[in-house]
Amino acid sequence: MAQFCLASRVKENDLMNKTVAANAEKLGQFLEDHKCTNVNILDIAGECSWADCFIIATVTSVGHLKGVAHELWDEINDLGLNVANRHKSPQGDGWELIDCGDIVIHLMSEELRDFFSLEKLWQSRAVVDADTEKEESQDEEDEDDDEEEYEEDDEV
Repeated sequence: MAQFCLASRVKENDLMNKTVAANAEKLGQFLEDHKCTNVNILDIAGECSWADCFIIATVTSVGHLKGVAHELWDEINDLGLNVANRHKSPQGDGWELIDCGDIVIHLMSEELRDFFSLEKLWQSRAVVDADTEKEESQDEEDEDDDEEEYEEDDEV
């Protein structure tokens, strides 16, 4: 299970306010608790005028999507968030977007998530997920190693 660390990052870069960060963490944890996979919170506050973060999660089926979306309404209400696009029932196309103002939640099937690749579209933004941060750190280390090898070749 991933540990979200968005609140600590807010102190560092101060782009997203602490309330939004705390609510995003709670919603991310809620989605993981309801069997959504690959839950990522993207801090887009510095790049976007209409939202501070995206929460992107993969659902396993249309039934799972509808069930999670239905349960998510209660959690959103408990957090005191307003929803701009409240639907009585999610569509059966495999993607439900829930606009909570500063937080936009994307519940997506694996196929649609792979096709639309929202993380790639917003790749310069910080992905706030413990598992992803480890991968990003490893990628940065690999790039540093490649640069050092290149510099050594130049010296010879």
